[in-house]
Amino acid sequence: YLRLMLEYDRIGEGIREKFALKEDKRPFKRIDDIRAVLKEFGLDYDKLNPAIKSILQEKRANIVKYELLPEKSPEEGEDVERVLGEEVGKWVKANFFEKFFRFQGEAIKRILEGKNVVLSAPTGSGKTEAFSIPAFIIAKQIFENVGDNVGNKPMILFIYPTKALSRDQKIRLKRLAEGFKFNVEVFDGDTPRKERERIYDNPPEALITNFDTINIHLLSNTRYSSLFKRAKIVVVDEVHNYVGSFGAHIYYIIKRLERFTGPLQIIASSATVYNPREFCEKLFARPFEVIEEAEGRHGRTHFIMMYPTTSTNKVLRVNALKTLTRNGFRALSFSNSHVDAELILRYSRKEGVNARIHRAGLTKKFREEVEHLFRKGEIDAIIATPTLELGIDIGHVDAIVSDMVNVTHLIQRAGRAGRRGQESVILLVLREDDPISSYYSRHPEDYFKDVSACYTDPMNPIVRERQILCAICDKPLSFDEELYDEQVVDKLVSDKLASYSRNKVYPTKLGRLKALDTGIRGAGKVIEIYCEGKNIGFRETSVGIGELHPNAIYMHGGENYRCKELKILGEKWVAEVEKLPQDHPYYTKPLITVEPTVEKVNEVKNVFGIKVAFCDLKIVKIVTGYMQFKIGESEERGETINLESPVEYCFETKGFAFRAPEPKDMLKKVLDEGGRVDELLASSFHATEHVIIEGSNMITGGASNEMGGVSVGVTGMIYVYDGTEGGNGASKLLFDRIEKAFSRGQKILEECPCESESGCPRCTYSYHCGNNNRMLHKKGALEVITRILAGAKAEPDYSLYDKTIV
Repeated sequence: YLRLMLEYDRIGEGIREKFALKEDKRPFKRIDDIRAVLKEFGLDYDKLNPAIKSILQEKRANIVKYELLPEKSPEEGEDVERVLGEEVGKWVKANFFEKFFRFQGEAIKRILEGKNVVLSAPTGSGKTEAFSIPAFIIAKQIFENVGDNVGNKPMILFIYPTKALSRDQKIRLKRLAEGFKFNVEVFDGDTPRKERERIYDNPPEALITNFDTINIHLLSNTRYSSLFKRAKIVVVDEVHNYVGSFGAHIYYIIKRLERFTGPLQIIASSATVYNPREFCEKLFARPFEVIEEAEGRHGRTHFIMMYPTTSTNKVLRVNALKTLTRNGFRALSFSNSHVDAELILRYSRKEGVNARIHRAGLTKKFREEVEHLFRKGEIDAIIATPTLELGIDIGHVDAIVSDMVNVTHLIQRAGRAGRRGQESVILLVLREDDPISSYYSRHPEDYFKDVSACYTDPMNPIVRERQILCAICDKPLSFDEELYDEQVVDKLVSDKLASYSRNKVYPTKLGRLKALDTGIRGAGKVIEIYCEGKNIGFRETSVGIGELHPNAIYMHGGENYRCKELKILGEKWVAEVEKLPQDHPYYTKPLITVEPTVEKVNEVKNVFGIKVAFCDLKIVKIVTGYMQFKIGESEERGETINLESPVEYCFETKGFAFRAPEPKDMLKKVLDEGGRVDELLASSFHATEHVIIEGSNMITGGASNEMGGVSVGVTGMIYVYDGTEGGNGASKLLFDRIEKAFSRGQKILEECPCESESGCPRCTYSYHCGNNNRMLHKKGALEVITRILAGAKAEPDYSLYDKTIV
């Protein structure tokens, strides 16, 4: 894939020739236009930093948005002594600051009142002080009543999403804890045994950990589990990370923990998201108060949004990185994937940029070395995946260069720059072949309105069954407990994973083994991947059958593999793969059909004139074959290969369904011309399904990657479903915002200048298409969506059947 993308960027113009823009609308490009825009912000073009001038003059892109953000900090609030009282207030004044920001003061007051609070604010705004200081005050008050002895510690659990962030925040929390004479320690999977023993023998007042660690120690009944069972306050930082099925697991882990601790006070902190209260109330099953702050701390900031015209997204990012670092800017370049980060590093080094990479999958020692080199000024740039969106200390940053990402993540990334008050640059590079980027290039103002919403579905039946089994392993489950679910428990007993005894439910030996095998970062069955007898990884089955079917080319850990065999051993799926040479010239894409069945309709709503139903679905996913392509050649020259035995997988999930109206004008035109009506209808509905999912990606905070879609031939029936077994909440989020999705889809289709009948990657194409982006009709889809917006009437009919198109 690395070689494919390198080749794509080298000859990108030829590959994209058939989709070439027929117009070139440039918001401003000439020097006079640039001077005029800068003048609006009181800037003199001639006095700008050379790097900023160079980026604004980029000839291979349109500058679709420029804005100068003045130096800002959150709104100032009250004196710390007024908020905290004299004793604590004096210590905070002497060691940190004299006044809180307004949002910090408000949060502290609510937390001290015993409320569950979520703080929603940008990176670097001071959330840590706002949640830790009141947590320490409450813990001190409790210790004064019950005694500050070993049996009552730790009182506070600080939960972070990554081990690296846990260790980074330990230094800051220890400083804040000094005023209370409290100790703070880290306890997770990387804590050495000797250190664990020391913490167990002399527990700190506050413990930094993660949900994975809590889960495994509770269900295993280790001696260390007592460290979690004494907590009274739980602080969950970066709570927006716990979405989808991962969030469903967290819902139950908190409930399991409270079986020992009693009711917990929960404090959460989040990036700027659309629905912090709604999300936390669903995730933690209790009322929350929300404290929001829009501003982080930053110096004067130049924000630039750029759209590629005669170059690629990657080339423009590398060029900007080179320009910035040569002009003295210390830069962070953000990629959204491991592969993209590796490519940007490779390109940047070729251009002479002194850069290193920082991403998940690299060793802790390697990442810490990169952080150290950047802090010391020995490298000029870091190429990072979202690992560095979190608040790990890497020293001061002057510039952010970001791949296309939703505004919530961009705010997180931008929060890393200018925190010492220095001038900074935030450059967002849109993608050249992407419907969302194409839309924002024409409507940049909407980018800032599309704040992400977080989503989860705690009622995912697979997660619920697994977590109730874990709860039974934690300690026997009584019939009168909240977590007791007769239907689930009966199934566990039937499967010989649990047994009834004296009005309680106990785990069997098999049940304990099954619980220990429960990971909390996914749902459903997995395909285990073996190479020469060694397990090298796994993929969720609902996704993996499209990547690990027989003869599929699969990339893992930077290596190419061919799947020799995919087999089912009892309940276990196993893929046997063989390693391929680095210069293997081919890659594959699966050909997939999906057969949806509505099991239960949960909710129906009127959307303009059509009825849209949110349902429980059964999905039968079938890989019938694959396309084989040669790297560097057009995908139109790919070879279609059918599998001798199609691979089939059935799973239950959630999603929504509706029946789209026919494109009447296009039908008349095709009939008049003697064309095929069935092809027009099927292609129009298929393109409509693509646009609804891909075009709404920013409305749902990037959740399109968590969904699948299928159109049922000429019937007009369209299904959109969660790609995770049991459901993950993504399709419900789109269902709730479907009106906006239709409106956005219409604009994408109307404004894309391509003249291809099928559309192009900027409007109708989908990377996830199981039909290799065949059978698409742009104008047909536009008429379908226009008729929906105009109020055309249609009701879903789940009995309609035709050949499905994914």
